[in-house]
Amino acid sequence: MTSEENIMITIPFFELEFNKKADQVNQAEWQLIKQALKHQAYTDVIVLSHGWNNDMDDARRLYNALLKLIQAELDKKQLSNRKFMAMGVLWPSKKFADKELIPGGAASTDTNPAKSEVIDDCRKLEEFMDLKSRVILEDIRKSLESNAEADEVSMKFKNLFESMGRDESKNEDTLPIVNLDRINMMFIDEGFWMDNDEGIGGDGVQNVDSESGNGEGVIPLSLWTGILGGVQNILNVTTYYLMKDRSGLIGRSGLNPVLRKIKQVAPGIRIHLVGHSFGARLVSSAIMGEKIEDEIAVDSLSLLQAAFSHYAFAGKYDGSKDGLFRSVVTKKLVQGPFFITHTRFDKAVGIAYAVASRVAGQAGQGLGGKNDLYGGLGGNGAQKTDEAVSATLLATGGVYDFKPEKVFNLKSDEYISGHSDIIKPQVAGALVSAFLT
Repeated sequence: MTSEENIMITIPFFELEFNKKADQVNQAEWQLIKQALKHQAYTDVIVLSHGWNNDMDDARRLYNALLKLIQAELDKKQLSNRKFMAMGVLWPSKKFADKELIPGGAASTDTNPAKSEVIDDCRKLEEFMDLKSRVILEDIRKSLESNAEADEVSMKFKNLFESMGRDESKNEDTLPIVNLDRINMMFIDEGFWMDNDEGIGGDGVQNVDSESGNGEGVIPLSLWTGILGGVQNILNVTTYYLMKDRSGLIGRSGLNPVLRKIKQVAPGIRIHLVGHSFGARLVSSAIMGEKIEDEIAVDSLSLLQAAFSHYAFAGKYDGSKDGLFRSVVTKKLVQGPFFITHTRFDKAVGIAYAVASRVAGQAGQGLGGKNDLYGGLGGNGAQKTDEAVSATLLATGGVYDFKPEKVFNLKSDEYISGHSDIIKPQVAGALVSAFLT
C-alpha cells in the first residue's frame, strides 16, 4: 500500500484566513478561490477547519496530512465524473495555557506550575480579551507576583468572568457556564484530570464517598495544591470559553458569507464541511450564519473529535430547550451524510467539560460521560438527538450505510487514541464515503 509520504496531492488547495473579528485577512485569497470556481469546473469543495493551534503552520500541517489520506482514498475510486478542490480555514486560536492539557502532551501530577509559568500564561491570554478584562487580568498577575492569598485571587477571577460579557444566546446549550460562588473549586490538584480508571467519556454516574470525597476511580475532591495550580486551571477554562466563542463567531460571520458566495459563483457545487475540535463548532456555525436568512445547505458535515456540547443537535435535551444547532437537523441543512467521531480516549474534550462541570458544582456526575450535563461530542457523540444512529469507525475499505437526515455517531475507540489522533486512513475512509454518498 502506498505510504503517506509518497502520496502526491492533486486536489488544489486554497487558504482562507480570518482574524479574531471574523474578517478576511487577505481578500486576494477569495479572488483566487472565485477564479478557480469559475474556470475549473469543480464538482466538490472540501472545507477544512482546525481547532486550537498556536500558529498557522500547525493548521497547514494538519490539512496537508489529512488531504494526503483523502487523496489516497479518492485515487482508489478512480472517479471520472468528480473534480475536487479544498479550502483550509485559518483562524487565530490558542492552546490551553497548561501544556499538560494540550492534545498529545503527557499528563503529570507530580509537580505544580512555577509562578513564572503561570504569570506568563496570564500575559499570553491578554491578547484575546478586551480592555476591561485585560485590566482585571493585569491585576491578577500583580497579585500573583506579590504572593496574594487564594481567596483574593479567586475573587478577582470572578470579576474576570463577569467582565467577559459572553453572549449566552450563541451557546449550543443553556447550561450555566460558571457558578461564580464555586469558582474557587478550580483550585484543585492536577491529578483531578487523570484519575478516572475508565477514561474520560465513561457512561455512568460516579458514586462519591462523602467521607473521603473520592468517587469510584474518579475525582479525589480533597486534593488541593494551592494558588498556582488553581490559577492555571482557571486560565484553562477561560481560554476554552474564549476560543469556543471565537470559533462560533468566525463560522457565523466569516465562513458563512464565503460559503454563500461559493454557491453564487458555482450553484451546482457540492460543499463538504470538515471540522476538528473547535473547528467542528466553526463549520457547524457556518451552516447557520448570523440570521435565519443566512442559513446554507451543505452536502456533508464531518465533525472530528468535536469540542462542544453533546446536546448541540438535541431536541428538548432538558425537557424544554433545543440545542443551538438543532435547526441544522430539523431543517435538513445537511443534505447528505452527517457523522461525528467520538472516543472515550479523548481526554482533551473530557477535560474541558470536566472543568465546566467542576465550576458549576456538578460533583456527582461521571465527568465527561453520556450522563454528564457538560459532556462533549468528541467523547460521546450526539446525545438526546432522535436522529442519531450508533455506528463504528470502520477499517479501511469498510462500507458505510450513510443515510440523509441522520446523525451518525461513529465510535472510534479502535483507531483514535486521543483528541488530535485523527490523521488516520480510517478517518479519511469515512470522509470520502461521506463525500461520495
